Amino acid sequence: MINRVVIVGVGLIGGSLALALKKAKFVHNIIGVGRSEVNLNIARDLKIVDEIVVNLSEAVTEADLIVLAAPLGATRPLFAELRPILSEKTILTDVGSVKGGIVKDAEEQLGTSFCRFVPGHPIAGSEAKGAKSAFAELFLNHHVLLTPNQKTDSSAVSLVEDMWRAAGAHVSFLSHSEHDQNLAITSHLPHILAYVLMNLLQDEGGVDKLESMMGGGFRDTTRIASSDPEIWLDIILANRKEILSACSQYKTRFTDFIDALEVMDGNRILDLIKKAKQARDTLLIPDANNA
Repeated sequence: MINRVVIVGVGLIGGSLALALKKAKFVHNIIGVGRSEVNLNIARDLKIVDEIVVNLSEAVTEADLIVLAAPLGATRPLFAELRPILSEKTILTDVGSVKGGIVKDAEEQLGTSFCRFVPGHPIAGSEAKGAKSAFAELFLNHHVLLTPNQKTDSSAVSLVEDMWRAAGAHVSFLSHSEHDQNLAITSHLPHILAYVLMNLLQDEGGVDKLESMMGGGFRDTTRIASSDPEIWLDIILANRKEILSACSQYKTRFTDFIDALEVMDGNRILDLIKKAKQARDTLLIPDANNA
């Protein structure tokens, strides 16, 4: 058990991590930090965190581990704020959905503390937000991706890995560039497609007109369109290059399907459907609460 964990941003991810670590008896004391006093008070009242602090410098005193669970766009300013107040023993990690920009910002802003920063990304979440949505099992049997580099202290990596395993997650390691390429396809592009599909629905008459014709497939496909718009704007802009590449690949395959349909090439269409079904049937991931 470690003594003190500070979670900056006690929303769905930060709050759920706090609850999971408490349940696992991984930490003695959890401090919540955030911009919204209302949300922090909810986190305290629900016993998600033990204390709430608005002043970051006060919160990180004697912290063993700091988890940055704030929106992606707030991470660089947090690095700059943390640099002069981090102790030499404090380990830092994050939960951001894009890693390349975060690693670059951390190296520029953290100075000698960069070696104790372990970039991370839990592949879990939902369209819900805020401390009230947190629950201890959010990460259970889900994957967490860590992207340390050659400069990262091995003891820092071990502690962050232990933290996520205590929360019930499966931990994997890869480079930040591999992470961003892969997540552009598995997470960021699906969100964009959900937004486009919902906007198409609106343009064709809206939910009121077409709701009676929506089956489970439509609802499953568009669930993530309810995700927080500001958070996803940050993610999409931060991973612009890789998302554009994923969109280009998608466009090529979508055009292939359209071309086959235009000429009534049933064999080609069937091949594409069978190929997709075979790939989907081999997946061993939970069908709900994936980011």
